[in-house]
Amino acid sequence: MNIPFSKYHGLGNDFIIIDNRENSLDTNSNPEQFSKIIAQLCDRHTGIGADGVMFVEYESEKDKQDGLQAHIRYKIFNADGFESQICGNGLRCFTRYIIEKNIVQNKKVVQIRTNIGVLECEELNLGQYRTNIGKATVELSKIPANPFNGESQSIVNQPLKINKNLDSQNLSHLNEETLNVTFVNVGNPHCVIYVDDVETAEVERIGKTLQSRKDIFPQSVNVEFIQILDENTLKMRVYERGCGETMACGTGACASVFAGILNKKNNSSSKVLLRGGELRINVNQEDCSLQVIGPATKVFEGSVQIPLI
Repeated sequence: MNIPFSKYHGLGNDFIIIDNRENSLDTNSNPEQFSKIIAQLCDRHTGIGADGVMFVEYESEKDKQDGLQAHIRYKIFNADGFESQICGNGLRCFTRYIIEKNIVQNKKVVQIRTNIGVLECEELNLGQYRTNIGKATVELSKIPANPFNGESQSIVNQPLKINKNLDSQNLSHLNEETLNVTFVNVGNPHCVIYVDDVETAEVERIGKTLQSRKDIFPQSVNVEFIQILDENTLKMRVYERGCGETMACGTGACASVFAGILNKKNNSSSKVLLRGGELRINVNQEDCSLQVIGPATKVFEGSVQIPLI
């Protein structure tokens, strides 16, 4: 089966977008087989190459039961093949795609159905897009995460001991380090860590170690490493679940600004500098709702044989 696709990126966080309104691919059945197809498409050596794949679909009758009106349905799968709830950079790319393809006609503001509800997104000027990402929470049951220091309902700037050696199962005083962590959910789970210099942070080692802690993060976690430049500016690197380190992460930027408010490190409207560029994050402190402003760029279009042979 030959499937048309488009390739977009948001600050280097890149995605394959497929118009699946005619259900050419069944994204709901046989998850194991479908995850293999996604992983093949995202492979940078033998596939198209991407951090994830997004699908344009119509709303289902089940979707509409909440009474909210959406123009279109959005689904995203990470590079490991498994479905994710939301992606901030991906949502901007998705918004540009559906507007440019006239899937949603004559509109600059669109309502997009996601796995965390209907989100409003808007095309601004000069290739910039504003996306609402829902609301942030530190409630552990909603992240989801388990407490490691008693029966806490949230983890904000709490010390967590981890193993310096990912391959070792024994946590001894000679083989441990302590990280001060803040857990946040912004539609997906995040662990925010403050560092003196993001360029020297051991992003892969610590990211993998925290993602392996199923006792704390049953659905894995995105790990953000944050350097505070001033009260309005953060510098960030991110180790994403299902992808590894990426050039940018919109939800990670949201989680980091929100965590910074809780830790009294930054303002509610802050700039986040990532390896792929910069995002503006706005947090409404009354209801904890989040807004991301940043670019979305079209790379190329093509078609691909599925399954890849």
